[in-house]
Amino acid sequence: MPFAAGHEVSTFWDLGVDDSTSIWFLQVTGKEMRFIDYYEATGEGLAHYAKVLKERPYVYGDHYMPHDADVRELGTGVSRKETAENLGIRPVLVVQRARDTQAVLAGIEAAVRNVMSQCWFDEKKCSRGLAALEGYQAEYDEEKKKLANHPLHNWCSHGADAFRTFAVGYKPKVNRQAIIDALSRPVKGGW
Repeated sequence: MPFAAGHEVSTFWDLGVDDSTSIWFLQVTGKEMRFIDYYEATGEGLAHYAKVLKERPYVYGDHYMPHDADVRELGTGVSRKETAENLGIRPVLVVQRARDTQAVLAGIEAAVRNVMSQCWFDEKKCSRGLAALEGYQAEYDEEKKKLANHPLHNWCSHGADAFRTFAVGYKPKVNRQAIIDALSRPVKGGW
């Protein structure tokens, strides 16, 4: 599904250095949540991702990153969030870390059952991300001969975790002016 010019695009991230960094690009038009793009790379710094974002023709809204964006680097004392914002990726909204396995599973539940049916995907631009979502699975516990209650960490987990950042962290923007206008209109009729 092509992006609609003039509508903001929000991004949802999973950060990695040795692992992949994954980014979903979301555009909300009316009631539709359109995932118009997906990007993934390994071994790159935030400057690379800032360049990738600038090369796309999108007008950006918020950038949602997982809890590790607040981590301060030992050498500089600067967080990944601050680095991203200094590179023009702003504003960055940090989605809090899942407290435990149950919270991770609740986030997966939110992504799959509660949100997925409301989403549209650009099949071509999101093909790698869609493959990650399709391949995301629980780890198999050989000793107990059953699926474990946590996800398998493989190439699929990065795209799926970035999508979970969306599912648990996305906050639709409120059109404050439309609300003010609606509330200030005179009420017709009455009791």
